[in-house]
Amino acid sequence: MRIALLSSAVNLHTTRWVEFFTERGHEVHLLSIQHGEQICQRQYSLSKSDGISQLKVFRAVGKARRLLKKINPDVVLGQYLTSHGLLGALANHHPLVVVAWSPELPYVADRHAYDRWRMRKIFRRAELTLVCGRHLIDDAIRFGADQRRVAATYVGIDPVRFPLGSEAEREPLLLFTSREFKDILHVDTVIRALPAVVNRFPGVKLILANDGPLRPVMIELAVELRVADNCEFIGRLSQAETASYLRRAAVYVSCSEVDGMSISLLETMSSGAYPVVSDIIANREILTKPHQGSLFPVGDHEILAKQLIEVLENPARRTVAQQLNRELALTLGSRENNLALIEKRLLALVAGEEFVDESWQPGPI
Repeated sequence: MRIALLSSAVNLHTTRWVEFFTERGHEVHLLSIQHGEQICQRQYSLSKSDGISQLKVFRAVGKARRLLKKINPDVVLGQYLTSHGLLGALANHHPLVVVAWSPELPYVADRHAYDRWRMRKIFRRAELTLVCGRHLIDDAIRFGADQRRVAATYVGIDPVRFPLGSEAEREPLLLFTSREFKDILHVDTVIRALPAVVNRFPGVKLILANDGPLRPVMIELAVELRVADNCEFIGRLSQAETASYLRRAAVYVSCSEVDGMSISLLETMSSGAYPVVSDIIANREILTKPHQGSLFPVGDHEILAKQLIEVLENPARRTVAQQLNRELALTLGSRENNLALIEKRLLALVAGEEFVDESWQPGPI
């Protein structure tokens, strides 16, 4: 199968998809609006600069159309609706599959009329829409997707790269978060929770592993709350570095108000750190059993602090959660299994079959 993958060359999801489909013997052509490192043998930059904007999307349409005509792919796969998904819709080469990652739905789509217009255009032109969680299917339909052509998809992780850490290497007072410093991810919540945790455990350490526009504000907040010595802002990590921290961390924290099937949460569950995450639909979709982790209301740093203290005071809770979470990471969270299901859908689509709802079963409508 010849696949034209429209996706950012600097996005981790892109690398995972390129690796998987190439290893499966498919011919992958990567078309990226963002100029990045060479991750694909057949890679085309649609812009000479970094960053993605709507203007760059529209400017890339002509070049994308010419390349798609030359490549003549069996299927076009556009990842992230608001950028490369829109590019795929405007290039109008079929069959077209678009992939929606939260928070595109519903957060971005609800902002103003232009967003609703582009969502409708994308969904009307796509033969298949994949959303990262069953809780997002209704949002896709609300913005114009045909319910017979929408499916939940979980990219997942490679559990081999995120092995279960041993208790010997686990640091009992190490907290870890890897979310970007953006408004909707609320990293400030865990920093605001930290003073109460430090009061109970003075030696606690919070590792903040990412970057983003609010990073200076978060550093300033840590200083203001007098917990800067307990925080370590270490920037973006490689996959191997993230895995190392998750094997060592006692607790993983995510404060996001929106999410899809959270890859970082699945990595955590595979590695054995105890998840303390915001009480949102996406996280409840993963943490379905008692004792898998703790959920706190979005933005409530007081309850988060109480939950962190409870977990640090009772390390046995980690032991109970580890077996449940590792098993789930090996099944629901397996990247190999989930991408194989996506591959099955693409092959059926190329063969002329269509799909009914999100059941993953091919067949004529």
